[in-house]
Order: sequence, then C-alpha cells, then structure tokens
Amino acid sequence: MKDYLKSPYLIDGIRMDASPYTMLHSAGGEENVSSEGWEAIVDETMDPAPSPGVFDESRLTEYLQQIREGVRKLPVGHAAAYSKACIARALMDTLWMRGHFRLEDLVLTAAWKWDMGKVGNMAAFYASVEAACDYLDSLGVRLKECGFSEAKSCSLSMRASLPSDLEITEMEEDEIDGTPEYYPIRKSTPKLGRKRKCSAVSTGNAQDWILFVPFDTCNFRLGGSMLSQVAGSPGGTAPEILDPDYFIDCFEVVRELVEDGIVTAGVTVGDGGILRALDTLFPEGGMEIDLGGMMRSYAEQDRIRLLFGEVPGVILEIKDADYDYIDAEFLLQDVAYYPLGHPGGNGLRLASRDASDLSGILQSLLGDASEGED
Repeated sequence: MKDYLKSPYLIDGIRMDASPYTMLHSAGGEENVSSEGWEAIVDETMDPAPSPGVFDESRLTEYLQQIREGVRKLPVGHAAAYSKACIARALMDTLWMRGHFRLEDLVLTAAWKWDMGKVGNMAAFYASVEAACDYLDSLGVRLKECGFSEAKSCSLSMRASLPSDLEITEMEEDEIDGTPEYYPIRKSTPKLGRKRKCSAVSTGNAQDWILFVPFDTCNFRLGGSMLSQVAGSPGGTAPEILDPDYFIDCFEVVRELVEDGIVTAGVTVGDGGILRALDTLFPEGGMEIDLGGMMRSYAEQDRIRLLFGEVPGVILEIKDADYDYIDAEFLLQDVAYYPLGHPGGNGLRLASRDASDLSGILQSLLGDASEGED
C-alpha cells in the first residue's frame, strides 16, 4: 500500500534516505519517526529546458502587466528552489509588522496541494519537501504544522507566525507598539502584531531613498520565475538560495530598522522580482530606477534578470537624513544594499548610470563574482 507522505521514494533509480513524513516531522522538532512498511513510490526527475528563453527589454511594460494579471503557478521543474523562496518570502513578510521578535522566535505553517498524476510530479514533491526542511533547519526555524492534499495542480503556501502561546489578541495590538512603559515587556517577550509598523506604499517624498536589500548572495536567474511563466519560457536555471547565515544577518538588521521607525515604507521582493515589488510600492506615483550599481556588483549586463529574477529580498524607503545611519548599520553587519533612486514623477523609469555618476555608486559587499551563464 502506498502513502504519498509515509512511503519511501525511489527517484531516478535511487532510493531516497527518508520519506517526506520523516523529514517533515523532523523539521517540526520530532525525532525517531518511522515510516516503514509502505510500498515505494517510483518516479523520475523531469528537468526543465536548459534555456530560459529570450526576453525583450522593450517589452518591460507588457511583462509587468502580464505579471499583475497573472496567477502564480508552482514551477514543478524548479520545485526545490521555489520552496526555499516561499519560506524566505513568508519570513520576510513578518518584517513589516508591529511587535518585537527575532527570526528564531518564528514558526512556519506549510501546505502542499499536489497533482500526483503526471510523471515527474512526485519527484518534484519530494524535492520540494527535502529543500524546505533543509532550509528551515539551516535558518533555525521550526515547522509548526503542515498539510498535504491531492489537487488538479501543484501549489505550496507558507505562513510565518509565533507559536500559539505567544500569539496576541486584538486588545494587545496597541500595547506592543505603544507607550514607553510597555517597552521592557516588548524586549523580553516576543510579540508579532497583525498591523504594519511601516507603510506598504511610498510616502512620495522626492528626498527619500529607495533601497534594495538582497537576503541571499546568489545571482539573479529567470528559471522558475513568474516572468518565465507568463512569457511561456519556464526553462533555465533558478536562483540558488544557499546562504541561510546571510539571510539571518539581513533579517536581524532590517527588523531592527523597522522597529526603530527608520523604515518609512517597505515591501517584500517575491513573485515578479524587484520590478513587481516597486510597482506595489508606487501604485500611483513613480520613480527612476537606477540599476547601475547592481549591474557592476553582479557583473550582470542583462537588466531583465535584475528586474525579474526572484532573489529573496526587500525594498526599503528611508528618509535622506537617515542614509548615513543606514549605511553604517549595513556595513557593521556586512549586509549589502543597493540605492535604486528617489520617489518622483509618473510610472517606473529605467536607468543604468555610469560608475562616475555619484548617484549610481554602489554601497555593497557582495563582490563581483558571477555564477556563469545559464
């Protein structure tokens, strides 16, 4: 008898070390969970096309509109990379909320809905669970609960929260971010509110700075991205999320800036990449996006990759008066950031200034290493 969670998996002729059931229970803090006695599930890996296709920079507006209107589908050929990205996004989404907490205070709820009828799908499910559990272990985040069900398509949803005994009530919401007498309590007891500490929309002040902070040191790739999905070219290599220690450092410094009120607006970079995140930040206004610094740091000439490659990260808006303080904080934590420009004008306009232009000079520590071509 087969069980999609408890059965052993035989993929590409190789018996996997643990069942999904065992891995998920281990990620939840349970040890010595056995899944013996079940018939093996046999499948093979279906690799995506080696090339991500060709994208035309003159069609940026069209691509963005397609992403706005599209419904995100799980890229089965990139299930492992997508699962890590989902975890990163769920954790980063808590950054903007009121309260006081650290990354290690959070727990994650995951739900897989899966089409088991196609060749390669169960191999992709195993890769998804394995990648998710490995990444959670590296981040020091526990899996609170998970769900699995059959469906006509494959999807994965993640949500980060505090453990149930630390969740707050509606009446406590004002206390966690209120008057100074609550401050010592906030600092000793983790609290995660339901309301945002900072706005999700730009203030529109032309003097403010817009910054991009990547939460991993991987290079930008389009494989498995929403751009690849809407353009019908799902092949190529996805970003390799391999630096959980760097994610932890980024989370710590950005969360402190949010709690201290330095961040006036912030959004998570997820489906659709940087351009979609900026589109969310500026629903009515606009800005000129300067990619010059990022292009030099990543040794990347393809602006499509930088705009739509879904490397985990955040977009921050800060006041000009706080720029030097931000610079010092990021430098102290060895965290890279990229000034993208200032709010102003209508729509999002693209630029790539020369390194001699002071407004395009990069303040980052990522270096110039490249992963090579897809």
